[in-house]
Amino acid sequence: MRLAQSGKIGPLALKNRVIMAPMGTNYGTTDGYSTDRDKRYYAERAKGGAAMIITEAMNTSAEARNHNNSLCTYHDSFIPGLAALVRAIQDNGALAVAQINHRGHMLRRSVLGMEPVGPCNGISPATGEPVRELRADEIVAIQQDFVASARRLWRAGYDAVEIHAANGYLFQTFFSERFNKRDDHYGGTLENRSRFLLETVARIQDALPDLPLLVRRSATEYTDGGYTEDEIVALALALEKAGVAAIDLSGGTNESPILSRYCIQPPSMPRRMLE
Repeated sequence: MRLAQSGKIGPLALKNRVIMAPMGTNYGTTDGYSTDRDKRYYAERAKGGAAMIITEAMNTSAEARNHNNSLCTYHDSFIPGLAALVRAIQDNGALAVAQINHRGHMLRRSVLGMEPVGPCNGISPATGEPVRELRADEIVAIQQDFVASARRLWRAGYDAVEIHAANGYLFQTFFSERFNKRDDHYGGTLENRSRFLLETVARIQDALPDLPLLVRRSATEYTDGGYTEDEIVALALALEKAGVAAIDLSGGTNESPILSRYCIQPPSMPRRMLE
């Protein structure tokens, strides 16, 4: 059976083809630290036989907390707890991959006063809150936050890092013309709309050349006005050329219940449903 066969993702050797996708748990502390419950949760999944576990999306920036109990990576003080979490996974036979994210326009002021931000001023379709356009220097600062987070995760012992660039979060809004109306070098053409993500990939690889890097993308937004198949294929080829170890495909966005069902399918959604 192919599922039981060994495999490879870049330099990573997998004992089988079972990979646990990242899923939020809210098991962290209110200030973003890993807990014993976190470790037990992931240890049990590793004991179950998965070859690789991608832990839940972690916040790279102090001003971008996504939940009250979400795990964080924006300070060195988080490293010991994350290292213990990694050991719980690796000691039970699985590789540990960390997903890092910035929620962008899906941030909520009700969650620790987080300000929704994006490529342009507007209203978040997910929350109805005002979204503030990021300045070019703020974009660079966020990229540097991703680099610093990746370095901390490398120090914590993670086998690889995955950038969350799908499901309506910050990188996806920069790529989608539905949200990105900028007229600088981060907006307009396909090359410009891809720049934020590709620059972030390059910055991480320059800083950590031995760290395998994965990228999660939504293959389609499942809505009118979203990016085209040709555009997402072009971005995938650019990411491949940039040297990412794997592209993790999802679909849809979490900006509305109708579109989020393509990210996390409810039991009522028929299998293999296409629209």
